[in-house]
Amino acid sequence: MYNLLMVYQEGTWDQDEFFLELPRFLEYTAQPLIERFGSLDGPTVQHLKSLPTLFAYEDRGRDVGISARVGRVDDIQVRYGGVRIKWSFDAGVGPIPALALREMFGSLDISERKWEHTRSHWAVKDVDLYDVLLRYGHLKNNPMPPPRVFVSYSWDSHEHIEWVRSLVNTLRANGIDAISDRTHLRFGQNLPHFMEQTASCERVIVICTENYMNRANGRVGGVGYEHLVTASELASDPLSMRFIPVIRDIRDAAHMPTNLRGRLYVDLSGGPNFNANLQELVRDLHNAIPPIPPIGRRPSF
Repeated sequence: MYNLLMVYQEGTWDQDEFFLELPRFLEYTAQPLIERFGSLDGPTVQHLKSLPTLFAYEDRGRDVGISARVGRVDDIQVRYGGVRIKWSFDAGVGPIPALALREMFGSLDISERKWEHTRSHWAVKDVDLYDVLLRYGHLKNNPMPPPRVFVSYSWDSHEHIEWVRSLVNTLRANGIDAISDRTHLRFGQNLPHFMEQTASCERVIVICTENYMNRANGRVGGVGYEHLVTASELASDPLSMRFIPVIRDIRDAAHMPTNLRGRLYVDLSGGPNFNANLQELVRDLHNAIPPIPPIGRRPSF
């Protein structure tokens, strides 16, 4: 399944947020999906946010059509008779020209006969968006949805929070669906429910500092809650590679939570190796690591 968000106003998807009138939500959507997604309660919102999304523009005979983008809806707020959303694009999928999108209308379940392409609306389609993009040649190296990664950290200082925010933004710009409280958590959300998203993420990045270590080992606050989840999983699978320690200060190599000690960490403490280490982390999250060289024949002695 995928979300189809279609608008008329040029430049809409270059903005920070968009407001859609509630009656236009789930237009051009099959009845079973309307029944499934119509309530917009907490689990429904989470499901919609997990779907890939096509951000398109209406096709109304413009001389030059506006390219569509692919990504995900990061935030959904129901208010004032409408739905306010924020989003991010998949860096692994380039802009899709209007003519190329029109060629895919049938495969994407976009109805020209019902003039769907000329009306601003939000539909949910029972179609594998990435499969269609792959078949039409719009995916070359990234046919799968982006890897989902949860970033766990402690609020040590404003400067530290901003450093983590910058890291999350960098990961998202490199095709990784990185999730953190600063980018995804909104006022009124249930904190334990948000932190339980670690279970649905392929990897968890742990930003290790002395304060994080103390809160994790002491089971204090949100960090302590997340650490309980980590400890439980590692107890059942000690060889798990899902949890990745990251340090932003070389002194924090000694500040690992108990159950992460001895694991290979990523050094993002700055210096000449920062970019190389960051790119190595990005490749690992995309599972684009070099293959292990084959074993050759035994030499003759």
